[in-house]
Amino acid sequence: VKAHRLFRGQQYAEARALLDRLLEQKPHSATALAARGDATLFDDSLGYADAARRARDYYDRATNLVAQGCGVSRRTEYYLHMGDAFAALRLAPTDGGAFDRAELDRADAALRRAEERWPQSAEVLYNQARVQCARGDVDPCLERFSSALEAAGSLERPRFLRTHRSTEDWIVRSETQSEFGALREDPRYRAVIEEARARLKTRPDAGPAGPGASPRRRGPERGLRLRPDSRPPAQTAPQ
Repeated sequence: VKAHRLFRGQQYAEARALLDRLLEQKPHSATALAARGDATLFDDSLGYADAARRARDYYDRATNLVAQGCGVSRRTEYYLHMGDAFAALRLAPTDGGAFDRAELDRADAALRRAEERWPQSAEVLYNQARVQCARGDVDPCLERFSSALEAAGSLERPRFLRTHRSTEDWIVRSETQSEFGALREDPRYRAVIEEARARLKTRPDAGPAGPGASPRRRGPERGLRLRPDSRPPAQTAPQ
């Protein structure tokens, strides 16, 4: 519990120290291993790509234990899949500006596992769009992106999310997301955004939409970025 609190406060080194002590006692705890991976992945001080490589070892060990029957909570299962996907997406860009297909395949597999359980997660759908665009497949990228905006505007979502992003949050991120260059050049991109904003205006609880609108977050951690991609979208690939 204390390690999770430290993680929420972005005190990642302190969280890792507590989790390491726990893992000395419970080396086969998939929950502790997944949390240890998160406390590594989102610590900027470890280096963007290096943190992903270090975190992967913990995610792999946790995933193997779950496959062997180790029980975890729904929240832990969700973030284990997402952490695995985020690590792969960090490691996918190459020096030549292309993407490592093996890393994209790994991210895609993790996101598909999450989608099977939580098909209404905008976070899952948005990151699937990243994978498709990185592969150069604009049509499925557009479809996933559109689905992400629709899911973000829906009241159906995993209730345990540490951070809920509004439709407008995802739109803003998409405008600089490194993998979305080809998507932004497609005229359908703006059409999908306008459709999403129009849907929001028809909702009974509709608030302001469009640029400058206040993010709509729910839950006790409203407004606190606890478990996003840890860097602005423009920095998710080497400049």
